[in-house]
Order: sequence, then C-alpha cells, then structure tokens
Amino acid sequence: MKNTSLLLIETEINRFLSSKEPEIICIKGRWGVGKTYAWRKFLKKAQAENGIGNKKYSYISLFGRNSLADLRNAVTENTVSTDDVEAKPSLKTIENAASILRQSINKSGFIASLLPQSSGYAQLGQRMLYLFVRNTIVCLDDLERAGSGLNMKDVLGLASQLKDEKDCKVIILLNDEKLSEDAKNDFQDQLEKVADITINFELSPEEAADIAIDDQKLYSKNLRENCIKLKIDNIRVIKKAEQFSSRLIALLSNFDPRLVHQAIHTTTLACYAKYQPSKAPSISSIRSFSQWDESVRYLNGDKSKPNPDYTLIQEYGFTSVDAFDEIIIDTVERGYLSESQLLVEASKINDNLRTGDMKNDYFKVWEKYRSSFARDEDDLADSMSDAVIRNITIVDPPNLDSVVSILREMGFNDKASGLIKFYMNNKNEQNRHYWDPNAFEYHGRIRDKELHAALHARHRLIDIDVDPIETLKKLSDRNGWNEEDEILILQLSEEDVTNIFMTFSGEDFTSIISTYRSFFTIMNPSPNITEICRRAKIALNKVVASSNLNKIRVKSLFHGIDI
Repeated sequence: MKNTSLLLIETEINRFLSSKEPEIICIKGRWGVGKTYAWRKFLKKAQAENGIGNKKYSYISLFGRNSLADLRNAVTENTVSTDDVEAKPSLKTIENAASILRQSINKSGFIASLLPQSSGYAQLGQRMLYLFVRNTIVCLDDLERAGSGLNMKDVLGLASQLKDEKDCKVIILLNDEKLSEDAKNDFQDQLEKVADITINFELSPEEAADIAIDDQKLYSKNLRENCIKLKIDNIRVIKKAEQFSSRLIALLSNFDPRLVHQAIHTTTLACYAKYQPSKAPSISSIRSFSQWDESVRYLNGDKSKPNPDYTLIQEYGFTSVDAFDEIIIDTVERGYLSESQLLVEASKINDNLRTGDMKNDYFKVWEKYRSSFARDEDDLADSMSDAVIRNITIVDPPNLDSVVSILREMGFNDKASGLIKFYMNNKNEQNRHYWDPNAFEYHGRIRDKELHAALHARHRLIDIDVDPIETLKKLSDRNGWNEEDEILILQLSEEDVTNIFMTFSGEDFTSIISTYRSFFTIMNPSPNITEICRRAKIALNKVVASSNLNKIRVKSLFHGIDI
C-alpha cells in the first residue's frame, strides 16, 4: 500500500491508463479529497495526449445499485470510446457500445447476428453484450454507497472477473471511512486478494489547490492563497469556493481590485465554514469576530488560551464583518445571491476606497511641503494645483483656501485664481450651506478674498430651503449653523413648535430634539437663538402639562437643561 503525493498519483494513473495489461488498482480517501475529480482530470488529460492504451471506457457509480445484474448492465450501458471519455450514458452510447462490441468479436457470423440493435434492446441483449466486454477500462466509483442488495464481495468478484477473464483494467474509488468496522475489515481482506495496487489518496492544501482551481481564472491566485492559508485540502470545498467566487467576480469586475480581493477572501472562509463544519470555524464565530476581542479578554485578566476558531480567523487576516461581507456570507449560507444588495454595498465600499485614495494622494503634497526646506517653488506650486484638480471630490473650501493662500504667498497669483475658477466650475455640490463662506469658522475663516467672493456668489445662486422643519432635522447632522438657518427657524411660532414636538416620532423626532438641545446649551447665544429657545421652552411646558408620561419624557430628554 502506498501513501503518495499528487505527482506520484498522477504518474501511477498515467501508467495504468497507458498500459493494456489487465490490472486492478484501488484509490481510497476520505470524503471530498478529490479522488473522482483527480481521476477524471488525469483521464481527460491522458486522452488529449493520446496516452490511453485501451479503446473503451466505462464509468459506473455504485450509489444506490442493488444487484450484481444491475452492475453488469451498467458496465455495458456506460461504455464509451476513449476518444470521448466525457460522453454521458444515452441510447446513442448504448448503440455505440453494441457497435464497438461487435467489432471486438471480429466476425460477422452467427453470434454477431444475435446482438440486438438499439430498438430491440432488452435484458437478453444486455447479458449478451456483457459476454463480449473486453479490453475495457472500468471505473467503479462510490463503492461505500452501494445499495444493500450489492455486497463488497460481489463487487470485488466482478472486478476480478473483468480483469482475469475479460482483460479489463479496473479502478475502484471509495471512501473507506464510511464503512462500518466489520465491513472495513472484510473489505480489506478481500481487497488484498484482488487489487494489484492500493493508493491512499491524501493531498496537501497546496496540491488540492493545484488540482481543483482553474488557473485561467482572474481570481485564481487569490483563491489559491486563501485555501492554502486555511489549510483546506478538500476538493469539494475548494470547488464550492471557486463557484461562488466566479459568480461574485462576474458582478464585481468593474469595481476596485481591493473589493474583489475582499469578496474572494470572505467567500473562501464562508465556504470552509459551510461545507466543512467539522474542521472550520462556525459561521456564527465569523460573524461575531472582532480583531480586538483577544486584547480585551487579556486586559480583563483572562490568561487562558484563545479559542482556536478565533486564532484561525485572525491568522487568516480577517478583521470583522461589514455589510458587504454579510451579504457574501448570506449567499454562501443560502446558496443564492441578492445581486442588488451586493451592488449597493459594493458601491459604498468602492466609493470609500476611492475617497481614501484621494485623501492619501492629496495629503502627500502637504508632506512634500512640510518635510523639507528644499527650494523648488515651481514644482511645489504645480504639485499642489494638480493635487486639487485630481482629487476635487474630497477638497472642501477650507482645504482650497489653504492651497490658494500658499500659492499667493509664493507669488503664483494666476495659478491661484485659475484653481479657484476650476473649483467653482467643476465641484458638484448642491447643498447651499456648503457654499456659505461663513460656515467654516470652525476651520478659521476663509482668508482668500477671491475665494470668499466666489463662494458667496455660488451661495446666493442656490435656492433657499424654505422649510424650517426640514432645517431643524438637518441641523443635528451638521457641525454648526448660520444666521440664515436661525431666521428660517424663527418662522415657527410657539404653536408650531408645540405641534412639532407632539406629532413627530422616530428618527425625525430624535433629530429635532437633538437640534433644540444644541440651541439650549450654546454659550452666549445670539438674539435669534435666545428667541428660538424661548419659544421652544413654552412649547415644552405645554407638552409637560399634557400628561404625566410626557412630563417624565421631557425631563429625560432635556436632562440638565432648565426649561
């Protein structure tokens, strides 16, 4: 009995296929290691290279077969020419089998005339066809899954007959781990009498990836690296990961390569968890994983060994599950994909990646400015201008003001003015508040007069939001507000504010309460804010008076504020 690597297995199968000498080999291995897949791959390769000695081939899965007669019939029914080893059993292959077997008899006399045509194919014909089975490569697969009416001794006896009486070459594929202990011992005793060679099919993760992954695929390198890192040696799991990856990549081909990498990375881990749960981390442990968990556990005084699942996921390079990962895990779990959800989340991440790249690119020029006293003003001015133009999406007015101010200080007034003009013509921003030159005081005022004037002109061109209630909702998400916002909110009377407090709910209610809390807590409020707060307090007192429950609610929502 041989324990062997993939190269030796391939060498042995090639020798088996190329020789016409009758023999029996048995390949044993656990579920999913790729026995059948490897056999078919090497058989197909040998066919392409004209490396098969025999002219006929018959593949039979014993799954569910319940009699020796059924098995004999299958040998003839499934016989095809080795010029077409991937042909599926059909009426045509049966017809071809009869034709091939007629030729094998090499006579046109009495016996040949008894062979039935396809139209008269029946039990008698099957028996007669089996009589003339000769020089055929016969693959008996799934031996451990044979029906209760077909025992091991019968199968091995047929294999021995095919070899000794019919000059056939027989290969037996099985997962002996699935046999009961008694059946395994009995099978081993019988196999030693029948098989010429027995091979234990065990692959390393590298070999499993080599044989399973189509290296013509664009993502094959990433998938191979992932499978090896997880030490996946199960061909079926790898093929599942390949299938899901192929479906995802077809949708993500126009997205950032880093997003594609994330998709394959998550898919491989999820497939491992789904299809090999006895070895892999659970789906739930992947979903709940956080790279900081172990540090927190250690800081809390827990000095025990980390959970093996945590260690595997961490060493794999996984950090945490985001919305995009969740869709992929869901897809693997359910077996089908929500394309619309995937594309929505992929677009978000893609935008974030692009924004991050722009920020990195933009701030590199500032490093160039800060990190040296080298005098190259022309180069620096060009670099700053180009950085703004390339990354205009992430450049806001304060950033532009800084660049323009430095350009002017270096004497590049024309370049500064040209940059302002480019920005105003190409910046796509419809929020009126964005163009308010006074809205960025938390950065310091816009210093450049030309930029300040251009912003102010754009600000005036955009229609004012005439809905004060919408302004109340939006201010909670802003870093501040301006006088126009205050004037707009002052359109709301005390009764209006009372109705707003009493009728809104959910996120809108939360946003409005947050805005009024900001108004109440501002130091040295303007006259406008003072009046806004006065009206709100009157409205809140009416809410308090409406019920004891609302009194409790107001007290909780405006804790620490004197209303």
